[in-house]
Amino acid sequence: MIEKIISQYSLEEAEKIKEAHSMAVEAHKGQMRESGEPYITHPENVALILADMNMDYETVCAALLHDVVEDTAITQEEIAEKFGNIDALMEADMNE
Repeated sequence: MIEKIISQYSLEEAEKIKEAHSMAVEAHKGQMRESGEPYITHPENVALILADMNMDYETVCAALLHDVVEDTAITQEEIAEKFGNIDALMEADMNE
């Protein structure tokens, strides 16, 4: 699915999206949805929808990482260090 998500972005943007995806996959490893699917399918689907809406790569990264802070040991500070601009987008998501 990641190839579909990154297809419209520049190489540099696609690399950041791939980094966010890798972090999310690793963070959610072993987590399952009630349906029995791997948890990562949710953030991937959200990211794909946003990519299809031509959202910027930061928004797509935020979509991939939006449950990482809530559901894993990774902190918002760690994400901000690696992805900078998406920190505010993720904070908005956590406050909803």
